[in-house]
Amino acid sequence: MKRRRQAAVAVVLLLGLALVLRREPAPGPTGGWIAKAGLVPQFESVDGVRLRYVRAGTGPAVVLLHGFASSIFIFASCSVIFA
Repeated sequence: MKRRRQAAVAVVLLLGLALVLRREPAPGPTGGWIAKAGLVPQFESVDGVRLRYVRAGTGPAVVLLHGFASSIFIFASCSVIFA
């Protein structure tokens, strides 16, 4: 019984070590979804801050602002709905 417990602990430790030491995949190119959605990013400087934005569709303007530590990607799935 003691031997089984030791073996189980060893397996758990090895799995934990494997998770800690595993390599993360290299990040892909950013903004690839924008081109696939047919959107063209544009840039504007406002009070010395460089802002990226996209324009799509017709009709009244809808302004979507993402939060801190976020990006325009959070609107990828709804860009077609609003355009």
